[in-house]
Amino acid sequence: MSIPRGPTAAFLALAIAHTVCTAHAETAAELATTAMRECEQGQVATTRDLRVEHYERGQAIAEKAVALDDESAQAHFGIFCNLGELLRVDGEKITSLLGFRKMMQELDRTLALDPDHLDALSSKGVLLIRLPTLLGGDPGRGEKMLERVLRESPTCITARLTLAEVYAERGARADAVALASQARELARTSHRADKVAKAEATLARLKAEPDEITAGLAITRCPGQPGTSCPANVETARSTN
Repeated sequence: MSIPRGPTAAFLALAIAHTVCTAHAETAAELATTAMRECEQGQVATTRDLRVEHYERGQAIAEKAVALDDESAQAHFGIFCNLGELLRVDGEKITSLLGFRKMMQELDRTLALDPDHLDALSSKGVLLIRLPTLLGGDPGRGEKMLERVLRESPTCITARLTLAEVYAERGARADAVALASQARELARTSHRADKVAKAEATLARLKAEPDEITAGLAITRCPGQPGTSCPANVETARSTN
């Protein structure tokens, strides 16, 4: 059997190679999407066993996606999301130093590949605020990251809740109430009971009154960022606790 040569053969070879690479990239993208779905399902699962099952399956799928395409930011974020949730399945504590390091490596790799990945920026910002300095914590930098997420993502919930805590500690109560109110409404709209509970706990600690909550839902500026417009994508303003 003779081997085809010439411009036509070369073009066909390139076309075939491109098709194969595209298929791999698409497969990695599909796996990354599935991995993130597993992470999200784990977050709303009602039992520990179900959460662990989702996270372990999600991490394994994300690892396969990275094996196919190491340049996929979403695949690396899939590992971060599932591994991070596994590490804190029994509470907000570091249960494995090696696991924690891998989690941070995957998050940093995500941002290296896609500096505008808002979910990764939000996660990084939260960690920088909450981690001790010895483990890489940097509250000032984390706050700036979350404020950027707030400006660019009208549906972010965790960034709002974390900034609400930061602003409350600083004494900026009105901004904290506004963020927690918005976070609760966004969580209700997206059917995230876990985040609704967190937002309500924050509002309870702030002793927010119904009229303050209504006012917080109505503002169109970024709480804590004077002169910056970033209204939350809240469909229905509620005026009760």
